[in-house]
Amino acid sequence: MKKLIALAAAAVCLISSTFALDIAVGARGLLGGNIGKDYSGFEGIVGGAGAYVNLDLIAGFGFQGEVNVVTNKIEVSVENASVTTTDYEIVDFPFLIWYNLKLPFIAVGAGVGLNFSTFNDENLNDNGSVGLAAGANVKIYISKHFGLVFGADAVFDFIPTVTVTVDGDKTTYTAVSRDYYRKTIYGNAGLEFRF
Repeated sequence: MKKLIALAAAAVCLISSTFALDIAVGARGLLGGNIGKDYSGFEGIVGGAGAYVNLDLIAGFGFQGEVNVVTNKIEVSVENASVTTTDYEIVDFPFLIWYNLKLPFIAVGAGVGLNFSTFNDENLNDNGSVGLAAGANVKIYISKHFGLVFGADAVFDFIPTVTVTVDGDKTTYTAVSRDYYRKTIYGNAGLEFRF
């Protein structure tokens, strides 16, 4: 396993030096909340962690791919029935067109793109989802290769994140399904390594 990691790092360094690309990888913690709860059905604080790869192709423009795992909560009430699911994990895969403005010891970046997400919870139907993702950050470099990263991210679903089915007393009402869309904004902080 160690040899495989060393080989992958060597390959990234070789590609970066051969094609004069700027490649950076980072890890960060995420904390935020859901907005528009009356519309979305999602509530409460969103927390988690993520990792990213930033590829600077030309004149600051490039791509950023991310993997973020966040916990979320949904509450649904239909007549006298209710379903409450807490602390389930959503895995987000944002792929962003990114721009980095580089200054001495600091860089400011922003990007927009698509987010693909999935999760697994026994009480919810896993639709998977596609949505809009956007982000911005400030990187403060403490050395040539290492930096601190502070930023903000947003995810807005195009299609429902989940469909919730509420089953209750059949003599009073029938099963009802509702679609819920996610609208989440969170801040992040972490570390970056630049090759």
